[in-house]
Amino acid sequence: MRRRGPGVGGIKRHAQVKVALQLKGQEIAGDRVDHARDILTTFRASLETFARKHKAQIRSDPLFRTRFQEMCEAIGVDPLASTGGKRGALNLWGEMLGLGDFYHQLGVRIVELCMVTRSSNGGLMSIHDLTRRLNKNTQRAADCVSEDDVARAVGKLSILGGGFGLIKLQALTMVMSVPLELNADHTSVLAFAATQRGRVSPLQLTAPAAAAGTRQGSEAGGAAGGQERGAAAGGLGWALERAERALQRLAAEGMAWVDTHTESGASGGASGGAERLPQSFSRSKPSAEYWFLSIWLDDRQNSCLLSADVAGAATREEA
Repeated sequence: MRRRGPGVGGIKRHAQVKVALQLKGQEIAGDRVDHARDILTTFRASLETFARKHKAQIRSDPLFRTRFQEMCEAIGVDPLASTGGKRGALNLWGEMLGLGDFYHQLGVRIVELCMVTRSSNGGLMSIHDLTRRLNKNTQRAADCVSEDDVARAVGKLSILGGGFGLIKLQALTMVMSVPLELNADHTSVLAFAATQRGRVSPLQLTAPAAAAGTRQGSEAGGAAGGQERGAAAGGLGWALERAERALQRLAAEGMAWVDTHTESGASGGASGGAERLPQSFSRSKPSAEYWFLSIWLDDRQNSCLLSADVAGAATREEA
């Protein structure tokens, strides 16, 4: 005997169950959204209470301000973003903490400092050096800024155009303040210069690239690696024409200085290296050295700080 298919009543019951399940699912989803909204509202109220209570510390302590910003970002709150709404509405966080004015004023100081130093570094400066220069001109400790503050201010400036932005070179972060489009070759040269204390020659770039393990080990040598670090790191394996084209473009933009007085690619030292600043030339020989002043200054400052720490530790041990 052949089995009959579902009747009209069964189809209607199935449709009713399906509709009931959809309504129940929508109800559960709505409850979850309302619960999440209540949690966020409570958390935001607690965050506002925390911000009012620690307002002075947020404004005066760069490290505390960085941690507060990270906490806000973790829940999707931007203390610098407008809360929207009516026309002319004030930013709640900016009104409460004054962070909007703080980063606007910091951005103005960054623009002024970058314009003053552009003739020597071509609009390229390490964020460490930029932060040091900003703090050097402050009269109160409460006015000091951190590298995180500078990075956030530069991020806001990048919206306005004018070439402001951040460039990541492995462990080194650079601030660029000129409207220049850097291609992959330019970025590779800058990253390589960061491992060579800011000094690069076209012949170095044509050397075969070292293995990943060897390069990582050479970079880990730090400031104590000296010129042996550069030899161990290898090059990029480029053709000479490609290396010269990338270096000459960076030199033409003022980011690099060309030293044509160097007889060999590794004759730096106290007499022919970073102690005497090279002059700028439009043309260079393959043996010429390109100095990236911003990277060299950053490495020199780090070396001085390291030497000071070592000397201080030795003095404490003797005492």
